[in-house]
Amino acid sequence: MENIQSRIIGFLLIFAMAASPWCSGIQAGPVILTPSTVALLLAAIMTLYSRITASLPLVPLMAFKEPAVFSALVYFLIGMATWFVAEDKFALYKEIVQRTTIIWLPFFSVSMGLRRIEDAKRMLLTFLPTCAVVALVSTFAAITSKFEAPAFVLGLHKNMTASLCATMAIICIAYLITNKQPKIKVLMVKLNNRLVMASLLVLALLGIVAAQGRGGVLEVGIALFVMLIAIRAKPSTLIKAIVICVVGGAVVYKLLPEKAVEHVVSTKLHSANQIRIEIWTDMAQNFMANPFIACGWGNPYVDSKGYFYYDLCCVLLFDWMQMSFIGAIALLFMIASSVVLAITTARRVNIHSVEGFVSLAASGIVAGKFAHGMIDTFWIARGANLHTWIAVGLCLFVKLLVDQKPVKFMGSGRSRTSSNLTASRT
Repeated sequence: MENIQSRIIGFLLIFAMAASPWCSGIQAGPVILTPSTVALLLAAIMTLYSRITASLPLVPLMAFKEPAVFSALVYFLIGMATWFVAEDKFALYKEIVQRTTIIWLPFFSVSMGLRRIEDAKRMLLTFLPTCAVVALVSTFAAITSKFEAPAFVLGLHKNMTASLCATMAIICIAYLITNKQPKIKVLMVKLNNRLVMASLLVLALLGIVAAQGRGGVLEVGIALFVMLIAIRAKPSTLIKAIVICVVGGAVVYKLLPEKAVEHVVSTKLHSANQIRIEIWTDMAQNFMANPFIACGWGNPYVDSKGYFYYDLCCVLLFDWMQMSFIGAIALLFMIASSVVLAITTARRVNIHSVEGFVSLAASGIVAGKFAHGMIDTFWIARGANLHTWIAVGLCLFVKLLVDQKPVKFMGSGRSRTSSNLTASRT
């Protein structure tokens, strides 16, 4: 029975990741139930039930010792404490529910629900074909418009499209770094898997360019360097990566039409860059003058001129606005501890194993998403935002797995029995 439950939970988590590009759903009070959130919710319920019936703690004490878990709890408690300053209590209640859906639901479901490392790998790989559809449609739309306008396709905002494609690119890069097998079998046909992954990587990058997503470019760049740091790459490798990124960026910049270039780099009046600079400048001045100012989760900031600020396009300033500088510090601590968890976990495993692929891809996604959040407030919505905490959950899962020193890997070192894994989490 336990084995059946673990397989069902694994399937639900694989489906949740694969379906994450689909952001539409049914409105249920303060949250929209998308296919991914429903799958994560069912996985969480089954995980709770299986742990309770097995007389196991809902979360093992060793997990609470992780700074990433502790800092996330502190961050969330500070957000809930803004109840005392929030004027719109219902808006704060909605924000608590939404952030629970975005942060704790994927974090708990993945880190506590997974039992097999192969399911973690499938979570990442089954996302590729579904996101490839997004990248293809986005690229086709951009080609049709001659790349003069950002692609808004399949009901996705361009920043969401770029972030989805960035996740796809990071997974492909992690696979190319960790996997040396020359062939894979697809529909009874043997293919060069590295060629397949390289092609998907190119498609993902085209999707980012089609959406004209600066945040997506930043996400992939930061993720690449964090993954290289995680595998202890030589300085020469880091230099080569910088050269490739700079040359590649320059080539794309020269090939893009004038309107696309203007959208990406222009600081003219009413441009996206100019609006960001203006908001960041105003808010930085306001916050430095009043560091304890807080309007509460879900509540907008109103300046002296009566202007309402709902989104500051930067998660750091956004949380400072809603939680005061204490919230901004808690956010930075949570980001730092999550990235450290990701890197240290990736360094503890054989980089060419399944654990190595999962932990390296997760480390890139964690670092990339947090970097993306510095120019887009991304994790208070749906879709690609789930990837941040799915990735943190994957890092915690792999760490708990490798912490089980008495339990040896089976065969090639790529899997553990579910019974051993469950017993080790008491």
